[in-house]
Amino acid sequence: MKRLYEVLITVIALSYLTFFGVSLSLSSLLLLPFWKQLWFQQVGRRVLHQLLAIFFAGLKLSRLLIVDFSAVDALKNEPARIIVANHPCLMDALFFSSRLPDLVSVMKSEVLKNPIFFGGAKLCGFIPSDLPREFISSCFEILRNNAHLLLFPEGTRSKTNQVNTFKKGFALVAKKANVPVQAVFIQANTGFLGKGWSLWRRPHFPLQYRAFLGECFYQEQDEDYKQFASRVEQYFRNHIPDYQSPPI
Repeated sequence: MKRLYEVLITVIALSYLTFFGVSLSLSSLLLLPFWKQLWFQQVGRRVLHQLLAIFFAGLKLSRLLIVDFSAVDALKNEPARIIVANHPCLMDALFFSSRLPDLVSVMKSEVLKNPIFFGGAKLCGFIPSDLPREFISSCFEILRNNAHLLLFPEGTRSKTNQVNTFKKGFALVAKKANVPVQAVFIQANTGFLGKGWSLWRRPHFPLQYRAFLGECFYQEQDEDYKQFASRVEQYFRNHIPDYQSPPI
């Protein structure tokens, strides 16, 4: 019975994501002329925030998924900043969006082209990471309009409890936009939907994810963006062991 219950809840959860994802994608095609309008993207981000908040609240009742990202609520009323985090799971960006109503995520183009994620990404003004010139200008515009920007500086999901080498784009954006960089550590008790995890592999329930706020970094006057990126990366390397996955 336990296994049947887990399968049933998983199917319901995936169906919810698929239905609303595809619905948003179809809606976005009808709203194509408004894609680049700031007000439209802000409304889109709040709609996505509410849908995800309901989704994770429902899963919490199932006792199969326990997500505690309440620590990032402290950032809601803070001035615009770049949020950088380790990336153990495909759903990490969704966890953040469920807590922050005006958050823009940086994602790979292949993710943004997925029919389930495409519409929500376009409606919210999410940014592709692999178009360098557009990436910098889009990030700067988002921060100038006082929205938070979420980046996973490893550029992919974390392979281990140690972080992968950081890409330095976040530091260049922070320097040009003159905004701080907020470190966030994500702790998980599972490798579910992590790097190398097969979609057909059954995880151990409950799945547990928790966010912890780290240091907020400011660039020093004589520090170039590469040095700044290295300083943030070293901070993650020094502190990620403190947030290693608890035993299942």
